[in-house]
Amino acid sequence: MVLAPEPYLSACLETIREAVLGTRQHCWGRSASPEQIADLMDAIHNIPVLLNNWERCDVEWLRAYLKAYDEKWGEGQSWLCAVFDKVIEAGQDV
Repeated sequence: MVLAPEPYLSACLETIREAVLGTRQHCWGRSASPEQIADLMDAIHNIPVLLNNWERCDVEWLRAYLKAYDEKWGEGQSWLCAVFDKVIEAGQDV
């Protein structure tokens, strides 16, 4: 088992954090359907396993999963994939 290296570790953790915060906001505001919440959790459910098994991770596959949620529910806006990509880009500048 290989732990995800930086900046991927931080990107994955920030993506999970944003998804949890978004879920909480949707639930409090009752602004999302159960289907949307299920899709959001589906988009991130593999990330914890991948963090500890990074050698099995296909980053483009992971991004595609995040983008699929964004395309279905983002009303033309990228959210999950944008969070992931932003942290990656910031980490590569270091």
